[in-house]
Amino acid sequence: MSACIVLAPVLISTWPMFAAAIASASASAGFRLVREQQEVAKVSVPSLEITMENMEVVAESLTHDKDITVERDGVRVTFSRDARGYFKTCVEGNRNKTELKQIGEEIAGLVIQNYVHRRLMQELEQQGFLTMNEEQTADKSIHMHVRRM
Repeated sequence: MSACIVLAPVLISTWPMFAAAIASASASAGFRLVREQQEVAKVSVPSLEITMENMEVVAESLTHDKDITVERDGVRVTFSRDARGYFKTCVEGNRNKTELKQIGEEIAGLVIQNYVHRRLMQELEQQGFLTMNEEQTADKSIHMHVRRM
C-alpha cells in the first residue's frame, strides 16, 4: 500500500529548525555557512533575487531582520526576511545572471525540501508514526514508508 502526500502546511515554527535546514541543505550542496564576523567588505558584484514556489513555507519560520548566508566558490546566497515580513533569497558572485539563478534555485530548492522533510518527520512522530524506510532517488526525491506505532 502506498500514499502520496501533498503538503500545504500552516507553520508555527522556530528559527533553529530553519537554520538547521539551511545548514544541512547547504552542506549537501557544497556550501559553507558564513558567520557574521567573517563578512567581508561589500564589493560590487552581480546579484540576483530568487523567488520560488513554496518558499513562503520556510519563510514563516524565519524571524524578521535575520539572515543566513552560505557560500561556495565565490558565490554567496543570503536567505533573509525584512521587517515587513518579505522573504528574499539573494545570490551574488562573479558569474553571469543565468549561472547565479541556477545556483540560487538549486540551493533554495534543497532548503525547502530539507525544511519540509524535517517538519514532516516531526509531525509524523507526534501523530504516532514510525519511519520504516526512507530513500533518496537520483533526482533527489525522497520516498518514505511509515507505519503507525
